[in-house]
Amino acid sequence: MTDLETNLRAELAARDPGPVPARLVARIAAERETDAGRRRLRPWAAWLASGLATVAVAAALLIVIGSLSVRPAPVGAGASALPSPAAPGPLRPGDGVASGGFVPVAQVVAGVLAFIALVRLA
Repeated sequence: MTDLETNLRAELAARDPGPVPARLVARIAAERETDAGRRRLRPWAAWLASGLATVAVAAALLIVIGSLSVRPAPVGAGASALPSPAAPGPLRPGDGVASGGFVPVAQVVAGVLAFIALVRLA
């Protein structure tokens, strides 16, 4: 054993408060027998409530993200949409734009795993 361990053990032994007082043990036993100790939620109810809260938060996030893509038409004096530049022709894959067949599988899998982790944690 090193000097550090010896000094640490001596320090902890000096701070030891001793055995638990009998009045505290009696108070805890009395509290467990009263109705206050029995009013807690059942484990399955707490799990269900936290799971529903997780689903509600996920749904709220999806609604907010979905609403960000929908922008209202400009209204008021001088408010108009910007003119779109005339495209020289149809765009083909490889012209700097992703093809329409791309599905972000990695992002979907990461989102599903994060959701499952939140439900499991709850």
